[in-house]
Amino acid sequence: MLAKTFANYFELKGPKSTISYGIDLAGNPQIVFNNKAYLGVQEQRTAAGPMASVLIESVADDHATYLSLLIPPVQLPEGAARQSVETFAIFSTHKTSFAGPTLVNGQTIDYKVEALKGTATYVLT
Repeated sequence: MLAKTFANYFELKGPKSTISYGIDLAGNPQIVFNNKAYLGVQEQRTAAGPMASVLIESVADDHATYLSLLIPPVQLPEGAARQSVETFAIFSTHKTSFAGPTLVNGQTIDYKVEALKGTATYVLT
């Protein structure tokens, strides 16, 4: 019986975004969003599955925007190099001010969700 292979690299597209997620040569998680690589990816386990998040924009005294990608666990079928996947990205914009978020009135985090489709593969790291 062969050992199961789980995907560790994802290429995803949505209406406004192209996102890839995987592990770089140093063993660190990496997100590429619209052809720009982002380091400092934070991974966490959630009830919905693994999630990877990274800061993609920061404007002093205004906002910071994070991309959070839900990473579906994908067990590749025997002999298959890739598998189709569907998931989503959450873009959270954290409003702030020169004195921090305490001076922001109303909702301090706005969310946009984007559906993604693509492929999952296994890449040797």
